[in-house]
Amino acid sequence: MATFFLIAAPVFIIPRLTQKKAQSVTIKQGIIELWHIETFEGGSASRVDWLKARAAEYEKQNKGIYVHISLLTVEQAVNMAESQQFDLVSFSAGAGTNLIGYLDEYKGAINAIDVFTDSGIFCGKQYAVPYMTGGYFLFSKNEINLDEIAKSEILFGFGQYNSPLTALALSTAKTQVTADYSVTQYKAYERFLSSKNALLLGTQRDEYRLGNRVASGSLPSIYAVALGNFTDLTQYLAISQVCSDVDMATDFIEYLTSDGVQAKVSRCNMFSVCGITVYQNGFMAEMEKNLNKIKTINVFSTELTIEKLLEASLNAANGIDKGEILFFLSS
Repeated sequence: MATFFLIAAPVFIIPRLTQKKAQSVTIKQGIIELWHIETFEGGSASRVDWLKARAAEYEKQNKGIYVHISLLTVEQAVNMAESQQFDLVSFSAGAGTNLIGYLDEYKGAINAIDVFTDSGIFCGKQYAVPYMTGGYFLFSKNEINLDEIAKSEILFGFGQYNSPLTALALSTAKTQVTADYSVTQYKAYERFLSSKNALLLGTQRDEYRLGNRVASGSLPSIYAVALGNFTDLTQYLAISQVCSDVDMATDFIEYLTSDGVQAKVSRCNMFSVCGITVYQNGFMAEMEKNLNKIKTINVFSTELTIEKLLEASLNAANGIDKGEILFFLSS
């Protein structure tokens, strides 16, 4: 029986130098142009807002450096990359295959769990650096036993390139599901609210939404199981081939993936990728414990590969050839 959880201004003194020339100090100055692409729902807020807050903190620590962040679609980013300069891009699976031709190999430090680091490798070289991730969960208004949901109605939706059924298939023996790729995750959430017995296959965003409803009293309680075998809800950073200052861009990536900054991912209800403990209790903490052994998809997987994973995961969720989906995953 699966474990379930109930949501409930400085002064500087300059010494006088005698018979010596003062040494000059080079201070880094410039603008980091960062393009941010979102292809799946975040946690409690947009990931771009979290990035902007961290960028503001970085700017205070590095006078003369400014981080300009633009929120773009995959299509906008690809079109703009043909003629416009950018230094960094933030993206996830599905977008990676469209961007790899504009990216440079990353040679800085990486502070991440191996499975997330490895998922940013393309042709044997590190191009993408993970900096936050999400996860999949099953929610119910009643207690959940994964061994007894074979005939339960399971509601779920799809992001632009995401495969929630992979997480379901790797966590359950057999279910009865059909896939309607036109249903968004928010639509599935709405249907769940009006259902008495259906389960919701959701994400950290649904945890936030449902938690707010419990807190406000509009829902008496919510039960949840963390599906800790798979996630494709990971956000990465990569350096552009036309980056104006690689050292400066690298420093910003290393800043975002430092333990102190990673501890702030809870402010947008996401998970750290570096193995630190961010959540102390509840099923978010339970999911966090699974991140060291979770499986994921390479961020540069082609759109065709993602389509094939969706097909294989639908079959596997219905008890047909579960082993096929492992071909697409890294762990």
